[in-house]
Amino acid sequence: MVVLDEAYIDFAPAGSSLAEWVLEWPNLVVMQTLSKAFGLAGIRLGAAFTSPPIARLLNALKAPYNISNPTSQLARAALAPANLRVMRAKRELVITQRDRLLRELSRVPGVGRFLGGTDANFLLVEILDLPREMGGTPCNVTALRVYEKLAVDKGVVVRFRGREAGCEGCLRVTVGTEREVDRFLKEVRNVLEVIFASRDYMPVNAVAKPVEEKEEGLLKVNDMVESWTQTSEIGTRARDEPKEEEVKEEEVKEEGAKEEANGDEIREEEVKEEEVKEEEVKEEEAKEEANGDEIREEEIKEGEAKDEVKDEVNEDEVEDEAKDEVKGEVKDEVKDEVNEDEAKDEIKVEANEDGIKEDEADDIIA
Repeated sequence: MVVLDEAYIDFAPAGSSLAEWVLEWPNLVVMQTLSKAFGLAGIRLGAAFTSPPIARLLNALKAPYNISNPTSQLARAALAPANLRVMRAKRELVITQRDRLLRELSRVPGVGRFLGGTDANFLLVEILDLPREMGGTPCNVTALRVYEKLAVDKGVVVRFRGREAGCEGCLRVTVGTEREVDRFLKEVRNVLEVIFASRDYMPVNAVAKPVEEKEEGLLKVNDMVESWTQTSEIGTRARDEPKEEEVKEEEVKEEGAKEEANGDEIREEEVKEEEVKEEEVKEEEAKEEANGDEIREEEIKEGEAKDEVKDEVNEDEVEDEAKDEVKGEVKDEVKDEVNEDEAKDEIKVEANEDGIKEDEADDIIA
C-alpha cells in the first residue's frame, strides 16, 4: 500500500493532485484535508481517495458515526461554490506573499537555501553561521538563537527544525499576511545583525581554522555589520542597543537563576524536613507498635499464668473432693460394719434372753 499526503495540495499548481491515480493503482491511498487552505483545522476533517477494497476496509475499521453533524454541515458549507471562491482568493494572497518571501528572505545576510518544495503555505529555510559570501554554513546554534530572539524579544514565532534529519540550521516560516511578512523580514534581519555583531559570537565554521584566520574572519564580519548599520535604522539600533539589552538580559537571567537556586534550596530543605518528620513519625509508630506488642504479650502471658493457676486450683479442688468422697465412703463402710456388729450383738443378746426364758419355763413346768 502507498499512502500519499496531499494536505497542501491547494497551494500547488492546478493539476498537481494524484487523486485520480487511484483508478489505475488499487494499492494507492491519497489523503486531503480541510485544515490548510480552507482554514478549518478545528473541525478535524479530511478525506481519503482509494480503491473500493481498501475503502471497505477503512470503513470497517473506523468508529461508527465518527463525523458529527456540525462538522459535516461546516464541511458542506466550505465546499459550496461561493465559499470555494473565497478560499481561492485567500489562497492567491498567500501565494503572493510566499513568492515575496522566496525573493526577499534570501537577500538577508545569514540566510541560506530554501529546502524541499515550496508549494505550501510555509517555507523551510537555512540559517547560516556567517553571511553566505563569507562562506557561512547551516548552523543549529545560530538558527536556535534566531528562533529564540524572534520569539522572546520580537514576538515573532517561527519553528526550529534543526533537529530533523537533513534540516541542519533550518527554520520553518509560515506565510502570513502582507503586514506580517513585512514585520518578519524586518525582525529577522535585525536579529541576525545583532547576533553577528555580538562579541561572544563564534561562527561554527571558524572554530576549526587557525587563530589568525578566525580573527580575520570575525573582523570581516564586523566590517560588514558596520556597513549594514550605517545604511539601516534597524542596524543602528542593533549596533548601539544590544549591549545594554544583553547586560539586562544577563542580569535578569542571573537573578532568575539565583531565585531558582534559592527556591530549589528551600524546597530541598522543606523536603528534608518533611522526610525527617516522616521518619520520626514512623519511628514513633514503630515504638508504639512494639510497646503495644509487648503489652499484648505480657497480657497474654498473665492470662495464661492465671489460667494455669486456675487449672491447678481446680485440680486441687477435684482431688480434695475425691478425697472427701473416699473418706465419706470409708466412714459409711465403717458405720455399716459397726451397725452390723451391733445388730449381731443384739441378736446374740436376744438369743441369750430367749434361752434364759426357755430355761425358766422348763423349771416352772418341772
